[in-house]
Amino acid sequence: MPVVCTILIAAVLFSLNFSAPFTTQARQNLVTCIVELADYTGRGETSSILTASQHKGFLEALKRGHPTASVNFEYSILSSGFSVNIAQDEINDLASLPDVEHVYFTKFYYPVLFESVESTRAKEAWDLKDGQGQPLTGKDVLVGIVDSGISYDHPSLSGGFNPGSKVCVGYDFANMDDDPMPEPGHVGWHGTHCAGIVAGTGLPGIPGSDPAPSGIAPDAKLGAYKVFGKSGGARNDRVMAAIERAYKDGCKVISLSLGSNYVWADEPVCKLIDRVVENGVVVVAAAGNDGDLSRDELPYKVISPGGAKNAICVGAVDDSQYPHLVAGNVDCLPEYLTYSKPIDDPITGPLVFCGLGKIDDVKDIDLTGKIALIKRGDNTFFDKANNAQSKGALACVIFNNEEGDVQGTLGSSSINIPVVGVSSDIGDKLNGFASTGNSAILDVKSKLGLMASFSSQGPTNDFRLKPDVSAPGVNVLSAVGSNSYVRMSGTSMATPMVSGACAILIQAHPEWTPFDVRSAIINYAVPQKDKEGNQHPVLSQGTGRIDIVSSIGAKALFSPTSIDLGYIKSDSTASVTVRNTTKTPLKVTVTNEPEGGQPSKIGEITLKASESKLFTTSITPDTSTAGAHAGYLVFDYGDSKARVAYLYFTGDKPNPPTVSAIEMPLPAFSPNGDRRGDYLSATVSLNKMVDGFELDLTDTNNKILTILDYSYGTQGGGMWDLGWDGTVEGAKIQDGVYRIHLYTLATGRDPREQANWEHFGPIEFMATTKAPLIQLNATNGKFYNLDGPVTLSGSIKDPLFDFQGLGEKAFEMVVLNSEKPLEIKEDGSFNFQTSLKRGDNSISITALNIAGLKTVLTITLQSLRKAEISWDNTGITVNGKKIADISFRIVDNEIMIDASKLGLLVDGIAFDKKGQNLTFTLDKKTVLMMIGQPFVIVDGKAFFCNPPETKDNVVMIPLGALVTAFGGDVEDSRATIVWRGD
Repeated sequence: MPVVCTILIAAVLFSLNFSAPFTTQARQNLVTCIVELADYTGRGETSSILTASQHKGFLEALKRGHPTASVNFEYSILSSGFSVNIAQDEINDLASLPDVEHVYFTKFYYPVLFESVESTRAKEAWDLKDGQGQPLTGKDVLVGIVDSGISYDHPSLSGGFNPGSKVCVGYDFANMDDDPMPEPGHVGWHGTHCAGIVAGTGLPGIPGSDPAPSGIAPDAKLGAYKVFGKSGGARNDRVMAAIERAYKDGCKVISLSLGSNYVWADEPVCKLIDRVVENGVVVVAAAGNDGDLSRDELPYKVISPGGAKNAICVGAVDDSQYPHLVAGNVDCLPEYLTYSKPIDDPITGPLVFCGLGKIDDVKDIDLTGKIALIKRGDNTFFDKANNAQSKGALACVIFNNEEGDVQGTLGSSSINIPVVGVSSDIGDKLNGFASTGNSAILDVKSKLGLMASFSSQGPTNDFRLKPDVSAPGVNVLSAVGSNSYVRMSGTSMATPMVSGACAILIQAHPEWTPFDVRSAIINYAVPQKDKEGNQHPVLSQGTGRIDIVSSIGAKALFSPTSIDLGYIKSDSTASVTVRNTTKTPLKVTVTNEPEGGQPSKIGEITLKASESKLFTTSITPDTSTAGAHAGYLVFDYGDSKARVAYLYFTGDKPNPPTVSAIEMPLPAFSPNGDRRGDYLSATVSLNKMVDGFELDLTDTNNKILTILDYSYGTQGGGMWDLGWDGTVEGAKIQDGVYRIHLYTLATGRDPREQANWEHFGPIEFMATTKAPLIQLNATNGKFYNLDGPVTLSGSIKDPLFDFQGLGEKAFEMVVLNSEKPLEIKEDGSFNFQTSLKRGDNSISITALNIAGLKTVLTITLQSLRKAEISWDNTGITVNGKKIADISFRIVDNEIMIDASKLGLLVDGIAFDKKGQNLTFTLDKKTVLMMIGQPFVIVDGKAFFCNPPETKDNVVMIPLGALVTAFGGDVEDSRATIVWRGD
């Protein structure tokens, strides 16, 4: 999940020509900052006095100099500072207030979304006893859940919110009240689900689950610290306030299934977590769910605060059930095809090769009590499985006809046997086995510890080893709402697994420090393997899946829990302190197990009872490939093992630019207030922390127009979204091309020195409020034939068309009749064919440009049937039908109707006496002429028709139109009706 820290582009620090480095412009918008003061906490009895005096001085200075500023949260227990709302243009002044050391912008944290008690060995731990003879169930250990709140009325959480209940303390930091009940609906499920994983009691008889699932530490107490409200996100100042409150309330473990991309050890939340651990509380945090993203998409995937130095950072393993096939020397994990029936019980039977599984392939084979082996190709998976099923097969194994595993769908749930797929290599081996006639076994395996594909891999931005450890996090069943259970997946689910395990360890070893608990959890985990039997990378799983029983029985503890060597070019020393936790001597053999290499014994240690010793060894770097290299130092006591992971890098240490990209999704916007494209959007990707930045708006000659955004505060790395509404000094900017320039100040540098500001850009964009102009070479009301399609042409003009060579990319869409895309040529022209129905035809063209400006051109085209006209002395015939039986004469191929006869009415054509109107109700393609000049009356209005409305004195009249010809001055009271066949 990228950092979502939206700042309306209205601030930066250094003008382009450096003439006014701190230009201050009036700003009304407030921003939220975390102000870190000099730390007096942890200094014994004087610390609270010093901190109180310090805070009083800061608040007085803030009130004097910034009367509109307000305080959200005060931090005084493990850190010293405030969360402050302040006007944008006053941020820089905060740094000059008493005792201020850093000013940080806030950023947003989100829940990390995407049967495990057995696989973590928690049930075995419950059978063990603590020093008072109580089962190890985390009894009375208080675990703080910083999340979306906890549904404390859920039966699995014992009901109630009071000091005697399971959920006994908490606070709602989202709504700032004393009730941490989640928001209604799915938005509030996350925290309750995590709480159930830690300490659900597993009461039976709950709808949807009987018995209900138990948490890892079912007798632990819970603290509910709600930071996520209806929006689903929370600023880090709110998260910090919740962590401090959890510490104050006496939590021994704080569980954080939340995060924000790009972790930096010096971020406020990470610094607070490190201090919390130093002061006696275990902190467990999620690694993140970005494992499926490529390194190009997200180079450093571990999220904050999981990357905090002292936090236990947790990845997710998948302990779901997988199909398992054993046939001779083949032992593999196939994939279910979609809609396959699951394997409920082990299936044993001879494996029979059935070719491609066509009807002819199986017609002479009796598959009763056997497993069909079928090759992919020619027919569908459904047909293959259905044909095998019809011959009595117990199951169907389909192997690929090309490299890779078979993955696909049966398309229907009507197949009643399990159908699985394997690779071509395994298929060839199975085919050889099938010829023996021996039986194969198809069953299921679970608790395999396969790393979940979504689980984020290390290292951190500063090249440290994370995650530390892994735990089940796929399809985990736990409590939600007031009376329900659902399965959820994510490192959010793996994190409370570890939090519950820590509660058990604290009950088992109340004398242990958080660092002791951290070592027992991390160093006694078990490395896991993938489907092919290869060990998962250290940067994916840490030291492996947690093993609570081994952690409880830890014979030695280690400091540090992992070794970060950074970039090395030659042998480097790795040191770790080993402490014997037993009352008897301990002999330890140490082996180096480099990832992808051969293990080698590197030493032995003999420890007296409760003795600590520093073990030092040399790590020889693998320089054959540049990049990350990891492994384990394995400490073997004979009946148990512990592992300390190490990480180093070879090659040239990367020195990425401060800003890796300034991306503008659309190089244009339209600040016209129509709510479409009103904001210019840009994303700045920071690779490093900075102490300030400035964003300038200039014209194309780099003349500065205004400072859009600025900060004299520490910014963490990550992706920062910027948005600007086009307002400069209270007015909208004029249409045109503009530029933005970004300047950043490296940490620890003097902002007054011009050389300390690094420039990025410029990035050009266009502001435009003019909608596209559409021209269509067709006329409203014009007649077209029904016979065959009609070709129309036109053009679109838009200032964006020629900007940055955008061409047709300037338009988000250009469509005909709201559905068919129109192809725009390089010169902006277009043409298209369309078929017309008889009568009125509405033609619309819609153009929407990337700035959000839209034009819709609609015209009505009229189409009539071609008329075939003939006449003789008895009347006029149109398309074979005689429509008039009146006197007329033909003059130059025109029908001259004698209107001097009064009262004549023939086929809807009425002729009144001379000087009165002549009324024609027409239903054919007709031209009316008076005194040789064509005209038409439409909707009661008379129009004499001149070019371009007429061609060769022919006027097109709509079908069924009522046309009135005025005949007052017509010579000889005659009208001319001209019939044309085209």
